[in-house]
Amino acid sequence: MFMQLQELTPERLNDVHVDLIVTNYRPYLLDFALDTDHILMSSIPTAQDWARVKHQLNPLIDQETF
Repeated sequence: MFMQLQELTPERLNDVHVDLIVTNYRPYLLDFALDTDHILMSSIPTAQDWARVKHQLNPLIDQETF
């Protein structure tokens, strides 16, 4: 789910049970006292940023399966 800035409140984040916050704006992380996992990306996301998101969503995807 992508939230609009005006929807981004601690109450809303807790109500919808957010599991992961991905942002490129550090103040969003500091404005809310949340225990939610987060990833702070570069202002222009890099391949490494997206790899961190992918790994956070599914750590097993990085393992080779036979």
